[in-house]
Amino acid sequence: MSIERVQGEFFGRGYSIVDGVFDPEMLERLETASWNVWNKVRSGEVDVAGMGPDAGAIFGLIAPEFGEPVFGEHFLAPKLLEYVEAFLGKELRLGYV
Repeated sequence: MSIERVQGEFFGRGYSIVDGVFDPEMLERLETASWNVWNKVRSGEVDVAGMGPDAGAIFGLIAPEFGEPVFGEHFLAPKLLEYVEAFLGKELRLGYV
C-alpha cells in the first residue's frame, strides 16, 4: 500500500490499516510478550505507576521491568518507520512510552 493512500485514508477516516508492515514471526512475538506483560501486572510482579494488579492500562512497555525487548523492536521496525515518517517527518522523538 502506498504511503499516499495510507495518508488519504487516515485523513479521510481518521485511521488506516496497513497490511504487511510486520512479518508473522514479529506478530507472534508481540502477542506472546503482551500476554507476558499482562500476567506480570495482574500477578503484582510489575506495578504500573503504583496502581497495583488492578491497573486499568499498562504503560511503559519498553521498560526493563517487563523484560520484553520485542516492543522496542516494534517501535523501530523499518517498515513501520516509513509510514510514521510520512506523517511526522524524519526527526522522531519517542514520548510517553
